[in-house]
Amino acid sequence: MQNNNLKSVNNSFVSSAGNLKCLYAHRISYVFDLKGPAFFVDSACASSMTALTLAFNDLIQGNSDYAIVCGTHMAFEPFINQWQQMFGMCSPRGVSAVFDESADGYMITR
Repeated sequence: MQNNNLKSVNNSFVSSAGNLKCLYAHRISYVFDLKGPAFFVDSACASSMTALTLAFNDLIQGNSDYAIVCGTHMAFEPFINQWQQMFGMCSPRGVSAVFDESADGYMITR
């Protein structure tokens, strides 16, 4: 016999389910009452460009009339920044010199 009492549902599970990355796009779509497909793209550093390409292709193919594409970088774990610095990925000078011979890493920005 199944208990249909919602009070018996573990509140921590219900609240944490809304924080899953795969649901971000759906939450935004719900808040703004948007209609149509909504999905989350995670392809590491190429996520924003991948999402833009998917939207562009959908528009070209006539599957959608409009598209909203959002991209962000959310790094809440401080150990990631420490790891990147430890392995020399970040510039020790604190300068991004992308197209310069003096380039020695990149800068983490917020």
